[in-house]
Amino acid sequence: QNTKKWVIFFYSAMVLMLLLYGTFTDQEYLYFIGLFAILAHFTKQITSLDIDSPSDCLAIFKSNQYVGLLISIILITKLI
Repeated sequence: QNTKKWVIFFYSAMVLMLLLYGTFTDQEYLYFIGLFAILAHFTKQITSLDIDSPSDCLAIFKSNQYVGLLISIILITKLI
């Protein structure tokens, strides 16, 4: 019953931690643009989530690999 609420909670916590990290480490604007893209991705996932569809849940789970890739890219751009 509360699955969507928990997903929202954990996604929000992740975005908040990434926001705090970016703020405290003086990341550049590209980091925050990437963070906004992650937030948009999570928002799309939550609004389209059908918890009663295993195939939908699996597709959403697999799409999170792109979140990890995006985080890696925006952190690497700080090093370049």
